[in-house]
Amino acid sequence: FNIFTWEIAASAIFFSAVFLYQNRSITYPRHVVYLLAVPLVLICSGIIAGITWSNDWFFRSSAIFLGVAFFMALFQFKANRHTIEQACYVILAGMLLQAAIAALQMLPVQLLAGLIAYPPLPSAQGIFMQPNLLASYMATGSLLSIYLLTTPGFRHKSLLIKILTTQSLTACTAIALSTGSRIGMLSLALCIPIMIYARYNILQRNKASITLLTIALFTGIGAGASLNNGVLKAYSKMERLAEEGKDV
Repeated sequence: FNIFTWEIAASAIFFSAVFLYQNRSITYPRHVVYLLAVPLVLICSGIIAGITWSNDWFFRSSAIFLGVAFFMALFQFKANRHTIEQACYVILAGMLLQAAIAALQMLPVQLLAGLIAYPPLPSAQGIFMQPNLLASYMATGSLLSIYLLTTPGFRHKSLLIKILTTQSLTACTAIALSTGSRIGMLSLALCIPIMIYARYNILQRNKASITLLTIALFTGIGAGASLNNGVLKAYSKMERLAEEGKDV
């Protein structure tokens, strides 16, 4: 279900390798050592804990390394702030479309049935019909919305862009929580406070962004908690696994 995503990542890695060959230099972010330490620690911990399914472990480890390679590849294009922000808005538009499709899948009637895949029972599963993938994607959309809401140039954007960005935060948060996915709920609970803390200095200088962010975020949390009992389902799963002594 994620072949298309990896096609884009593979293309970015390939073209960054071409740039590296032409320029004979590499651009990397600050604290790159800590970034590279993450996949190494994960793989070493997997080896120490024991590998039950070697094929699964190999592909998951490869995905981790390719993710780091994709992240490093993006720095080789040397895009400026404006280009990065415009690319983020395009990505966020795709996430908002995914949220709209998930919302339609929760309706009792199948609107646009010829264009959208529907599960047997009304539930948010997204384009790829996989709730965990949808939840992690929507959680990423929430974080991306917060980032764009706190960029210095957001106040100069058109009213339409401001509305769509704010609605994206609400929609992505609501859909992530409504799926009943533990990944979605834990991602939001852990990452949103970190993102707000990281952007706190910028938020202090723009009271309007604080108001928009607060309203959009809590509206999304409230909607997600009430839709499809998603939060209750995720909490019940974690409670059941904890009682069984398994990983949450």
